[in-house]
Amino acid sequence: MQKQSNLHDIYELTPMQKGILFHCLYNPSSTAYFLQTSYRLRGEVEVDLVKKTLETLSERHEALRAAFVYRESKKLLQVVLSERPMGFDYQDIRELDEASQKAYLESYKQKDRKRGFDLTWDVLMRVGLLRLREQEYELVWSAHHITLDGWGLVILTNEFYQIYQACRQRQEPLLPPPKPHRHYVQWLQQRDQQTAGQYWQQYLSGYEQQAQLLGQKASESQDYVHKQMDLLLSKEQTATLGRQAAGLQVTLSTLMQTLWGVLLGRYNNTCDVVFGLVISGRPKEIEGVEQMVGLFINTVPVRVRYRKQTSWAELFKQIQTEAFEREAHQYYPLMKIQAESILKQKLVNHIMVFENYPLAQQLGQVETSSDREIFQVLAEENIERNNYDFTLVVVPGEQLLIRFDYNEKVYQRQQLEQLKAHLMVLIDGLLKRVDQPISKMSLLTLQEENFLKSINSTDQFYPEEETLVSLFEQQVDRTPGQIAIVFGQREYTYSELNDQSNRLAHYIRDQHTLQAGDLVGLLVERSIEMIVGILGILKSGAAYLPIDVTYPNERIDYLLEDGKVALLLTQSEYLLGLSHYDGSLFALDEELEGLATPTDNPPRVNKPTDLAYVIYTSGTTGRPKGVMV
Repeated sequence: MQKQSNLHDIYELTPMQKGILFHCLYNPSSTAYFLQTSYRLRGEVEVDLVKKTLETLSERHEALRAAFVYRESKKLLQVVLSERPMGFDYQDIRELDEASQKAYLESYKQKDRKRGFDLTWDVLMRVGLLRLREQEYELVWSAHHITLDGWGLVILTNEFYQIYQACRQRQEPLLPPPKPHRHYVQWLQQRDQQTAGQYWQQYLSGYEQQAQLLGQKASESQDYVHKQMDLLLSKEQTATLGRQAAGLQVTLSTLMQTLWGVLLGRYNNTCDVVFGLVISGRPKEIEGVEQMVGLFINTVPVRVRYRKQTSWAELFKQIQTEAFEREAHQYYPLMKIQAESILKQKLVNHIMVFENYPLAQQLGQVETSSDREIFQVLAEENIERNNYDFTLVVVPGEQLLIRFDYNEKVYQRQQLEQLKAHLMVLIDGLLKRVDQPISKMSLLTLQEENFLKSINSTDQFYPEEETLVSLFEQQVDRTPGQIAIVFGQREYTYSELNDQSNRLAHYIRDQHTLQAGDLVGLLVERSIEMIVGILGILKSGAAYLPIDVTYPNERIDYLLEDGKVALLLTQSEYLLGLSHYDGSLFALDEELEGLATPTDNPPRVNKPTDLAYVIYTSGTTGRPKGVMV
């Protein structure tokens, strides 16, 4: 640690800083919470003035001079030093050809990210300036997220431009006095933690199912391979969304939160989901908070719940109202919110970031008093990692950009392409009608709808006047010698099966007065006799009642009595157990072969609408009940 004479201030960490510190200590090799922004500059760049500008920024903002103490202290503290020059590296690589420069730059950035930061000893922001050509440079700006958020980085880049310009003109930069990050820490310490905790417990009450994303693998990986996918709306689509949000008096952020919540609900077959939302966390009551450099953001749960008949317009207004109510408690640490929830650490598994900085987002986008252009920003590249495997980033503008940042080790690109397409379907549907019930809006793309139509195109012509018996007999006429049934070593052709079932049907008609809808019991094991029995009963004009041979006697007696069964077809081994049955018994395995009845088809007496069989329910909650088919 630095000498005491260089000590400027000491104060506690914010809850978000504590969370970041925990993750960094838990996985020290991770590149999470590393911010890296690179700018391609064209024009005259004076290296000495760049270094001087960075020193001025460090002098202005306490967050750039902070170190974090956690090893030898009972409390987690950030120590602000009086002096702490920002890290600066200059390299001239003009001698390399274009391909070699490209490879060198990529290697430089990767090594910088891999190097990371030691939160106690390292300066937590460093800048690299690489000269590519006479008037072309790459400016690589790296920082640890524990010191500042994206809003703060925008402040620094804009101040960098103004300070550098003033230095070139031998003038003092016209910048307001900076406000220390300590003011925010003090504000946090004055909040009512108990009331906030109660609010979040009530907000999440009854929520028990984690919202999973389509394509998420079963086990999360410790490795992180960053990939990105973009969804860019047209100017017309963006304008229409803006008009709809204004007409409903909701923000564009609320609109996107609602859309995302409904999409998650569809994937999880529920109307109640939770995901994380990163909020700016800059309280309006702190004077000058918009110009403070430090870490203000927090992640809070957003719960999207609705009824199936709820319209989009109703849900938008509901989520907007809840956002207003949440604002008073959004400083409460996510760690505590999770700890007090039913799902604990599983409450939030991905986050949404709505980048709505009220400042210019690139170097050089600041109005100045000079007409002379210092340098021009040709391109900008941002790399930012958190500890989540999926982040949805929404960037407003003339064309709304929705970016999917994900870990390739956990999410498959093909499935995320599907997610992207489904989100676009929801947006398209919303653009057309905002008053329709949410449940009525399809999630399927045109390609998916066409696919479903193709696999569900099962319309077939069925002869409405035919019965099972007539269709079977037609098949017998077509293929009399073909094998119809096989059981063990036994087999029947269609002709043999038809002859046996006809003999049984004639017997039933001759010996018993049965009408359509009357039941004949069938108590047999799985066998050829079972099929003969079914066909014979149907050919006779009656319906069958299947009875499992493993049923207890009491259940068999109940089924026979409740079904008013006057004739029971069975097998010889079960006759003894049926001695108390007062109806007619017929043993298919012994008596069928001795029948002298005809083998020709009996006259058809059934209609297609007649009863075929009755199946009884299990009866676990009372007496079994027959279901007529």
